[in-house]
Amino acid sequence: MKKHTLVAHLCPDLEVLFMIHLIRSDERVRDRLGLDGQPALKFIPAGPLSACDWTGVTAGLSVEELEKLGYLFLDCGGGVLDQHNKQSLLKNSMSSLDLLVHYADIDEGRPEIMPIVEVISQNDLSGQDIVRDNTYRQSRTPHTPRHLRNVVLGWNLLYRDQPEKVVALADMAFRGIEQSLMRAVGEELCMEKRHGDDGSLLTGALEQIDCRQLFLADAIVNGVFTDIVVCGDAGLDTAEAEKGVCRFRDEVEAALDAMEAEWELGVQDYLKRTKIVRTAYGKEVDGAAVYREIAVAYGFSESTRFGPVTRFGNESQGRRGRPYQQCAERPKADVTIQLYGNGRFLISTKGIELGEVASAIRRADLMRKGVALGDAQASKLSDTGHLTFTSRVGEQVQALYLAEYRTAFGNAFRANPRAAATALEDEEIVTLTLKALSREPSDK
Repeated sequence: MKKHTLVAHLCPDLEVLFMIHLIRSDERVRDRLGLDGQPALKFIPAGPLSACDWTGVTAGLSVEELEKLGYLFLDCGGGVLDQHNKQSLLKNSMSSLDLLVHYADIDEGRPEIMPIVEVISQNDLSGQDIVRDNTYRQSRTPHTPRHLRNVVLGWNLLYRDQPEKVVALADMAFRGIEQSLMRAVGEELCMEKRHGDDGSLLTGALEQIDCRQLFLADAIVNGVFTDIVVCGDAGLDTAEAEKGVCRFRDEVEAALDAMEAEWELGVQDYLKRTKIVRTAYGKEVDGAAVYREIAVAYGFSESTRFGPVTRFGNESQGRRGRPYQQCAERPKADVTIQLYGNGRFLISTKGIELGEVASAIRRADLMRKGVALGDAQASKLSDTGHLTFTSRVGEQVQALYLAEYRTAFGNAFRANPRAAATALEDEEIVTLTLKALSREPSDK
């Protein structure tokens, strides 16, 4: 059956938005993926598939069955365009965008956009800022680097119930980036006057361009101006076109402002609702147990940037823009436990493996819900994704949904806010985390 709908999680990230852009803007890509015309979009919450999100679907509620009905899952569900939990993609060596490039032969059909693909793919795998922005500390968003990834996160905050609007805004941004890249290629070709066939000319020009710079907010707006005003339809009213660019610029600034507001909210929660504890963290190095003291921050916050705030710390280091200077010095957090209340939480870190933490919390939660776990079952609890067990009374119990805790964006163990809450108390989550972190490496 021909595919007719693209499926993505709510609050689509930079990678997924570019995948949607590539598919919807390129007929050749759609043909290679078996899509029938311009596909519709469907956004679902993370976690187990829910019947309420699939009204009218009478087949079995599984990704496999839904794919047979014409749905194509992007970066979710475990389908062909989802990198997660694929054993062949060890060590985060391939993103879902890379899978799309492979299945649709985009590198052969559209080599001119491969630098954009590489920037987005590497950002998804590494989690680092797309580009170093040396101006943001002097801007009105001093804690928010002004590049597209943060703009997308801001749009998702502003339009959390309107993912289609985020798609439309991101589509404009990608068109602007593509326009700027092609303009840079043209300038490079004219300047260098390279010799060779068309393929080598293009390849040589692309190699000379730092595509990451095109992801800066101001560069994107300039690209959108070129796309809409300079290269727009011949009959387009210039004044109206320029108003469209201004509206887009306002959307970009509003997104960055929203991200800065999240930082400030995180700071206030850090000051007023957060505690710091220290514990020993052990790992095995060359067959020997090596311990170091780490700082664990835990507290209540709704801020999407609470983890980065706590990891920034406020010890004097001569850094400009250091937050919370009015309070006593605190170390940078190595691990952050963000409590939302009502059984929801997020644990994040940089550089510390959270598999044992995930396993300990999941096991305690399942036991509280009446599930007796054998050794074979317990060994699966550090895996990501959906796990179902049978309780003592024969009921099917879903383990806490564990998103990809080995992600580059902070190695986070997330108890899905839209899934069932944990049966554990907040204090138990903190205690279990500290205990799992301080276990001897030989016991892990």
